[in-house]
Amino acid sequence: MRKEGSIKIFKLPLSAKNSAQMKKEGKEEMDLFPALEDQEEPSKATKKQDEDELEIEIEAAEDREALSDGRKKKYLLPLEVREHLKLLWQEEKDILDAMFGALVPSHGGKKFEKTSNYEQFFFDVLPVSATRYRPASKLGDEIFENAQNTHLTAILNANIRILEIRQKKGSKDKDNDSDMKEV
Repeated sequence: MRKEGSIKIFKLPLSAKNSAQMKKEGKEEMDLFPALEDQEEPSKATKKQDEDELEIEIEAAEDREALSDGRKKKYLLPLEVREHLKLLWQEEKDILDAMFGALVPSHGGKKFEKTSNYEQFFFDVLPVSATRYRPASKLGDEIFENAQNTHLTAILNANIRILEIRQKKGSKDKDNDSDMKEV
């Protein structure tokens, strides 16, 4: 993990020894999001978003720094981290409950037990204060948007972009399914 304004999580590749051990046991690394790597080119209508994405890709490329033995670490997107934690919770729930669990009443109500969930590390709903508590500020003749509004706008735009990508991917999947039925 690395902190640069926000926390970035990286996946380190397996060492040669660990990779050989996995092959020996017949296990292979799971690709949780194979569609993320083969996306189509976006249209010219989203030039500003393309520039933002280019900056993100450049940052991701810089984050793929080589380790001392030549292996490259990979920046994980929040969705990938969420899926990794979901799988971890499925396999190691008892240990993770002991580490991250909160005490909740059991079925009888007299005893308490520790339970946890991988979703406790992620926001699905973002609390936002009312507009009257985040007014625009004036400096001379200029009016500046409140910083919270700026961040909220960025979050909303990112969510819209994710929705567009999901819809494009969904339509591609439907097209592929119909092509497969014709064959």
